[in-house]
Amino acid sequence: MRIASTLLAVATGLLGLVFLVGSQGQVHRIAVGGVLLAAALALVALPRLRPRRVEVVQRIDLPPETALKSLVCSSCGAPLSGPDLLVKAGTPWARCPHCGAEFEIQEAPRW
Repeated sequence: MRIASTLLAVATGLLGLVFLVGSQGQVHRIAVGGVLLAAALALVALPRLRPRRVEVVQRIDLPPETALKSLVCSSCGAPLSGPDLLVKAGTPWARCPHCGAEFEIQEAPRW
């Protein structure tokens, strides 16, 4: 996309220069050349101003002796799956698809 807009900007800018150089003092040709040069600048600048999409992937490394348990809702006891889990401010949370409750996932003590 950036290459295509750059090529179009170059072509538009050259056409604007042709209008300005060949204007022979005619105001409408100078105006068209100015508009074409402004459009060329916009074609170069706008793709660079657009925010880039950033994808954040969070991976959790677990030790090999970790046993996975099934998660259930703390309110209604319904089973939870991967899409029901989310991370808020670095803390794991779950949203129950059955009752709509949201709660922080906490590990029970091992003693």
